[in-house]
Amino acid sequence: MKTRPHLNITYLSERLQEALCDIFQYSVTTVTAPMGYGKTTAVSAFLKQAENDGVSVRRQSIYGDSSASFWKGFCRLFSGTAVYKELAALPFPTDENSRAFFLELLEQAFEKNDRPLCCFIDDLHLLTDPSVFALLFALGRLALPEFHLILASRNPIFSPSEKLRLGKNLLEIDAVTLSLQPGELKNYCSLCGLKLDAASLSSLHQLTEGWFSCVYLNLTAYLAEGHFIEDSASIYDMIFHILLDPLPSDYRKLLTFLGLADEFTGSQAVYLWKNDSAREMLKNLTENNAFISRLPEPDTFRCHHMLKSCTRKMFNELPIEEQNRCKARMGTWYQSQGRYEEAIHWLSLSDNYEALLNAVEENRGYALNIQHQEEVLRWLDECPKATLARHSYALLIFMRRLYTFRRIPEMLRLKDFFLQSVSENPELSETERGNLLGECEVILSFLSYNDIQGMSLHHRKALTLMTEKTTSVGGSGSWTFGSPSVLAMYYRTPGSLDRVVADMKECMPCYYRLTGGHGSGAEDLTEAESLFLQGNFAAVPLPLKRAELAALDKKQWGMLLCKDFLEMRLALFAGDRERIQELMDEQKKTLKRELQSMFLNTLDVCSAFLYAILGCKNEIPEWIASGRLDSALVLHPAMPILFMAYGEVLLAKGDYSRLIAMEADLRRRFSIYPNLLCTLYLEIQLSGAFYQLGDNEKALSHLQAAFTIGEEDRIAVPFAENAAWIRPLFGQLLSPASQPFIEEILRLADLLDEARSDELRRPACLTDNEWKAVKLAASRLSNREIALEMGFSEGTVKQYLNRIYGKLHLEGDARNKRRRLEELFK
Repeated sequence: MKTRPHLNITYLSERLQEALCDIFQYSVTTVTAPMGYGKTTAVSAFLKQAENDGVSVRRQSIYGDSSASFWKGFCRLFSGTAVYKELAALPFPTDENSRAFFLELLEQAFEKNDRPLCCFIDDLHLLTDPSVFALLFALGRLALPEFHLILASRNPIFSPSEKLRLGKNLLEIDAVTLSLQPGELKNYCSLCGLKLDAASLSSLHQLTEGWFSCVYLNLTAYLAEGHFIEDSASIYDMIFHILLDPLPSDYRKLLTFLGLADEFTGSQAVYLWKNDSAREMLKNLTENNAFISRLPEPDTFRCHHMLKSCTRKMFNELPIEEQNRCKARMGTWYQSQGRYEEAIHWLSLSDNYEALLNAVEENRGYALNIQHQEEVLRWLDECPKATLARHSYALLIFMRRLYTFRRIPEMLRLKDFFLQSVSENPELSETERGNLLGECEVILSFLSYNDIQGMSLHHRKALTLMTEKTTSVGGSGSWTFGSPSVLAMYYRTPGSLDRVVADMKECMPCYYRLTGGHGSGAEDLTEAESLFLQGNFAAVPLPLKRAELAALDKKQWGMLLCKDFLEMRLALFAGDRERIQELMDEQKKTLKRELQSMFLNTLDVCSAFLYAILGCKNEIPEWIASGRLDSALVLHPAMPILFMAYGEVLLAKGDYSRLIAMEADLRRRFSIYPNLLCTLYLEIQLSGAFYQLGDNEKALSHLQAAFTIGEEDRIAVPFAENAAWIRPLFGQLLSPASQPFIEEILRLADLLDEARSDELRRPACLTDNEWKAVKLAASRLSNREIALEMGFSEGTVKQYLNRIYGKLHLEGDARNKRRRLEELFK
């Protein structure tokens, strides 16, 4: 009996097999070709064999332009590895610090990995976020042992310069390698059991140019009709004509439903079809259609993009009511699986707003992000008001999201509707009504951000209404938004410093009761910062310790970073560079251990500020030194403090003109919320910039503006920190009443000058301990005395000194080198 030819055979040419076999020699492989060249099929077949040979294989398909969805899927590639939980807890790394932390986690995980892991990411052309490609490029450059990344796309993945930088780490497979040459076309036909004469093979190659999908469709047509498709019909028309039209109507309809999903399971097919027969139908479709493939995951399938485009066109021809029923059923399926992004997407398309609002409430709105803002507004506009009114908790979620989207007028209109619907809803108990109204007050408090008394009015009202803790704030969210200073966030008007401290002490306990301790330590930090800024250093440790204990108790990592920054600033005035470095190192370890990647940028802000004041330009983090401030994951309310620190950096670099040119932009940023402390620093920084450029009049004008802000509250430290640029101007301030304040500034400036001059004399090549040894040696202490001072042996001191002589290129005998060291650093 003659065997009927079977085209659903995976065929890889020898050329392609050789290219694929090289994958394990490279850290990253790109497979780029237009649609239908068999990218996914080829890589999947290769990886299936690799898996049989003991390679661990993971796969991710991209289905839309959502970086958040990409990150979730990317993290799942590492499920089962030691690093998975840490990765899944991180936000998508969009900046240099979080990318570096991500790479560090992977590097540590793969140090002892002796089994290859191959990760295949398909259809990258659907993503446009540059952060995704920056992450993949950084991972490719890292070249982890036993880790291989395969990236498939219709478009180029890396730029020419990036390819050059990846160098020997990159393998490229393109359309030429994937397409079938005439001899390979003959081999494929023979493997399928189909014998074609030379003329037919030549005609087939001429028609298809080796494009695999076109080859498959032409051979299917040849088996059914005895000839190839020689007209100019599109590939989609070919799919309709060859693959879909011959199917029974129920098979076509099932495909029409399944084509909506990016991937689908057998169980999902049964759910959509409402009949167990869907499994057998799916089995038959998979066996007889190469455009439907079974994925490595159990019971999971995927339609090729070309087939999916055709089935979606068929779906759009169904009656609207049937389309909506199918979309709603698709949404409820995803909801039952806890996949809320997909659930909300399909339910919103179905016009089943009851189900949509249920899903939003069940998910508490976590699946909604900035990409949904126009959709949220559409839902609120199109949803029947009676349906909206029944879903009070969903309305609160939408209010919170509209605030995040900065759509304040729309938020306030929704608030009015919410209040009316809650008051008129007879199904609510008084307890339920009180909790809903309390949550509304908490959300409305966001509108008074930067005014702690204004916020607290809402918090106190919420406490009188609610019988439970709020769900609108708290949890793992950052109270500081990434700011290294609490006081800078709430100091709004001149002469109000003592009032701000008192308000924080009065208001924060109410907030803690409402949130279970979110932001614990804020009032003590405010007090400690105010004392520091006034130069009362001796009084700072007590409130600082109270803040530390409160923040530790509630695991408020942002507060602990603010506490460490203040301690670093104290150490700066004490000239204790080692303590600053110790705090930075400890803080970095803590943030990484607790997976608080956003605060790594905040720590860089602290570092930039301190090293700018010290004049150590080379130690300022590069992304801040080069002005790439908007690239960092720092939340909007913390941005003014970042730009304030950048002003210090520009002074340290001597880039006075740039600082002056940025004045209007900086004032705008500092006035969105009244960030008066940032404005005070700006006036001082501008004074320093103009003075260094020789414009004494403007320098004095800005210094006087700074005095107007700072003198009433006795805020002396910002002036002292910048005294190196403005000291001669203090003598030109003629007001006798200002003299006590100026004297306090100069006292603090003298403390800082000693620390700064020490750092400016320190050669960049010397470590902290080496510099300490240099200063002791320059003071004519013996090796024994240096050893006692530093806690080392005399032998270690000799090693240190010899290393120092080498770094400083000091030659001659030991006595001459020691004498020269004294001359240099006496």
